[in-house]
Amino acid sequence: MPMEMVLNRLKSEFSFSRKLYYEYIEKESNYSEMHESCFSELLNNEILGIDVEKLRTSFRVCFGILDRIGAAICDLYDIHPPNGLVYFPSFWQLDNGNRREKFNKIKSPGLLSLYSIATDLNDKKTASYLFINHGEMI
Repeated sequence: MPMEMVLNRLKSEFSFSRKLYYEYIEKESNYSEMHESCFSELLNNEILGIDVEKLRTSFRVCFGILDRIGAAICDLYDIHPPNGLVYFPSFWQLDNGNRREKFNKIKSPGLLSLYSIATDLNDKKTASYLFINHGEMI
């Protein structure tokens, strides 16, 4: 039941994110809304307005979805990170404690796929690529 609730929340947030993205792509300029917002041009090349905020919010919601997936995985498999904070790109750091062994015991292709996504999103792209050896994360 708790995972079904997480799944429903994920579907709802993803639908909302897609709607905002669609509205950004198919934008019709609503000049009354633009004038009501009253943005000041500070000559710093920042793009402001309701339309671009739809895009930014859509992006933030998608990253929030990934964080929720990470938290659900932690709850499902009891693999919470040592510091207790679950952020999708960082909770995959397997060098902390015995997390690598815990992940390797799970043997889930879906988990390997999510790990691959997390390494793609990681800002520390030094040598943190996914190598699979008989279903294990190396």
